[in-house]
Amino acid sequence: MAMSDVLLTSTHPIFTPTAIAAERLDDATVGRDEVIERVADRVRDAARSGARRHTLLVGSRGSGKTHTLSVALHRALADPVVAQSIAVASIQEDALSISSYADLLVEIARSLDSNMVGRAQELRRSKKVGDLERLLEGHVGQRALVLAIENLDRVFRELGRADSGALRGFVETNAHVLVLASTPLLFSGVTSRSEPWYGSFDVEHLQDLSVEEGAEIVRRRAVGRGKPDLAAYVMSPQGESRLRAVAHLAGGSPRLWQILAEAVTISSLDELVPAVEKLLDDLAPYYQQRLWELGGIDQKLVVELGRSQGAMTVTELSALTGVEPRAAATALGRLADASWVRSEKAPGGDQRRSWYELREPLLRHHLQYRESRGEPLRVLVEVLRGWYSVSERRQHLAWAERGSVAERLLATTILGDPKGRSDAAYASRDADELMAEVRSWRVGTCTSAVVGSLELSRALEESVEAARSTKTERSVPDVLGDSLTSLLGRPWSTRDHEVLTLIAAGWNGRRDPESARDLLLNLLGKGLDGALGLLVREEVAFWIGEAGDPDAARDQYTALLPDQDRFLGPDHPDTLSTRFGLAYWTGEAGDPDTARDQYTALLPDVTRVLGPDHPDRPNARGNLANWTGEAGDPDTARDQYTALLPDVTRVLGPDHPDTLTTRANLAGWTGEAGDPDTARDQYTALLRDRVRVLGPDHPATLTTRGALALVSLELGAMPAELDGSSEEVINWVSLHVSSHSVTPDRSASLTRGLAGPPGSATIVEATPILQLLRLKRPGSHRDWIAAYRAAGGPVQGVTDNVATALDGDPESLMRLPEELRDLVTQRTAVPG
Repeated sequence: MAMSDVLLTSTHPIFTPTAIAAERLDDATVGRDEVIERVADRVRDAARSGARRHTLLVGSRGSGKTHTLSVALHRALADPVVAQSIAVASIQEDALSISSYADLLVEIARSLDSNMVGRAQELRRSKKVGDLERLLEGHVGQRALVLAIENLDRVFRELGRADSGALRGFVETNAHVLVLASTPLLFSGVTSRSEPWYGSFDVEHLQDLSVEEGAEIVRRRAVGRGKPDLAAYVMSPQGESRLRAVAHLAGGSPRLWQILAEAVTISSLDELVPAVEKLLDDLAPYYQQRLWELGGIDQKLVVELGRSQGAMTVTELSALTGVEPRAAATALGRLADASWVRSEKAPGGDQRRSWYELREPLLRHHLQYRESRGEPLRVLVEVLRGWYSVSERRQHLAWAERGSVAERLLATTILGDPKGRSDAAYASRDADELMAEVRSWRVGTCTSAVVGSLELSRALEESVEAARSTKTERSVPDVLGDSLTSLLGRPWSTRDHEVLTLIAAGWNGRRDPESARDLLLNLLGKGLDGALGLLVREEVAFWIGEAGDPDAARDQYTALLPDQDRFLGPDHPDTLSTRFGLAYWTGEAGDPDTARDQYTALLPDVTRVLGPDHPDRPNARGNLANWTGEAGDPDTARDQYTALLPDVTRVLGPDHPDTLTTRANLAGWTGEAGDPDTARDQYTALLRDRVRVLGPDHPATLTTRGALALVSLELGAMPAELDGSSEEVINWVSLHVSSHSVTPDRSASLTRGLAGPPGSATIVEATPILQLLRLKRPGSHRDWIAAYRAAGGPVQGVTDNVATALDGDPESLMRLPEELRDLVTQRTAVPG
């Protein structure tokens, strides 16, 4: 562990850096080395040659001015010759007793040697300022006197022009005085030609830290807090993107980064929200004082810019503030010189027009924070939106305390998100997603067509909470599904009944698609219209397909699409969702070429409307790849999944279920493209990750075991990841099938693989069973069985029963083991 990491094992003093030793501050320094070395060199030059390059550090509150001065002096004093040749007097930012030149001299004496304070105070009472100066000169002797003065603007304001001129005279008369000072903004005492200190300073502006530098602060602090996972995460591409979002919103203040470093975890907003609130509260007195010091016109312009979310022109500011355009332009120039605002030209726009915005993002957030009186905290909403993905914020909303500030903030962020599908609350049987959606009803931020009353939202929240806390072995989705069915028996308003029926049908459809279809058809028969009616029609189409009639599902989607296009518009997420459904069920109905073409047309619209990182885009790309393969081009399907995988990993993370599914599909089509060796290696790596992420008994893990077993059989050797137990292998192969069809051509290589090891009759039997259950197209199992027999495949026993059961023979179906009977029933083909 580096010294800089060791340093941060205790809390770093964010607001009082001088509370720790300078060498520790030096170890903690990030992003200031160049300016620190320039200032340190000026101290060294003063000690060695008497050169006096007075320096003024300019930076907003929290930019690290005190830290920079302390470390620069520490580095200079590390040279013993320099240490013996200078005397340092530090006037800290909280030195509030200075109201005159004599007061300043007393504070210098106090800093140099506390034993001089009594004599200095006596000379001040006697108004013997010259003797005070000589007292200091006598103490310093031949050494250089370095005056480190923080908040020089405040000191000069208290001194006034005459006394700041007296200080100037003392410095010029005494050839060995070097002034190092700091200020949040340039001020007239050093910029006005009429002031005694005009042109006396080399000005060093402290720039914001970069995201990389801020990430390093957070990383070091995470190490110090004993959170190596967080330390690694903030340096990852996703962690960096989150930090970049916060930096964009709040600037690159080192203090901000220190506060975030103390608060953040990978996924917890419970610490992030108070951290930002604390930052704004701590900055409030500082910004209030600065605003009060502005003149009336200047203050009005700054406040109006703070209310804006973007830059504004002189004309716009004049109209909003009532200040004449000429006066507004003059004042904005003055504010720009004082670093309150900055101006830019619009690229490609009218270059005669300037656009103004506040230089410090935190000042804008301060003004909005104060005006909103804490809610909604726009800055917090912005930070949360940048820090967390849509899915993460919805998950946090699902678990936030009811009625809490966090719940209101998170619900507010939803309003700024791209619109999603109206059935997002229940399509994947995700209890957190349903809870987040229902809470957005209650808070009033839901953008979906599916919105119920407060009474229904309370009932649904209680159902989710009860399902989460269930003590039974049944899954939360199943317990919640029963609860939703029970809720349908209560008396509801017509609208609530429609909404609840839609949710309950979609939620329980995975268990019983026929009941979902019938429930929704009954609801549709009551004359639903508008957005909700269109949504129910879409759900009807989907569950008709899931109930085993892909042709009817395709036709339903075909009829629905023009109505959605006319009522909702072609770019509405529900319209795009219908195009998804139409393409999918077109493929399932036996027309993969048309499905491929439909997804090809859909993909650019999804990208344009929803954005390149929206979850529906990789979904569309994955379906395009799948149906490209199903249309007879497995090489292109493999290449499309290869291109998709890094984007899915970047957007969703390496362990997201969709990322793992993309890897599974890539492995599948790699095998279909004639490269079973690579497919085996891909499945082997995927299996390890699925065991780690999902556990050994998760259905997706078992599916991967089955796919690995299949490709290993084709190659003639079982991998170490499959323990060789024939009973387990046949279970994996027969019960957990992948989604790709095996062509008759590939069946010959599978047959050849069966001739070598593993040599088990049970495993031999597993392969044709698997192939039969994987086939999608009606009647295709017959061609496959014929090709398999022609290649010498051992079709016998259970396999023959599966084949004839797929043709609809009830006796063959009953001869199958129960688990295979269920699978065959689900996949019973329409006679071809």
